[in-house]
Amino acid sequence: MNLLFAATHPDRTAAIVLVGTFARVAWAPDYTFGTKPDAWHALLDRMEQGWGKGVLLSALTPSLANDAAAREWWGRFQRQACSPGAAVALLRMAYEIDARPILHTDARLRDDRNDWKRSVRRQTPLITCRTARHPSSIAMR
Repeated sequence: MNLLFAATHPDRTAAIVLVGTFARVAWAPDYTFGTKPDAWHALLDRMEQGWGKGVLLSALTPSLANDAAAREWWGRFQRQACSPGAAVALLRMAYEIDARPILHTDARLRDDRNDWKRSVRRQTPLITCRTARHPSSIAMR
């Protein structure tokens, strides 16, 4: 919704902070770095089985993959955030979202799985922060 607001009300949007975001999750012929359905369903199954136990920490923050305290914190965060069913339902909905039609981009979108860059036509500055840790790990320290 924040993307929709920013795209439709640029005069009321000074800035928008997007962390770990995407215009679309699902693979499509014109979005070939999206996730194909079989891989997505496998991810959902893994999430539902391991929710509340720190599942996907290594995928989100490889540098914390073997950190027991980080895994415990991430599992606690998951348990406090929502149920396994709600987490899966949320990601099922996310898979259906395609924000590209509302984004005024010049179609130069590059994904090397570590560094997303978007060139936005509106006079919105793009600030890229590179870090080895996902922002969710900052709350632990």
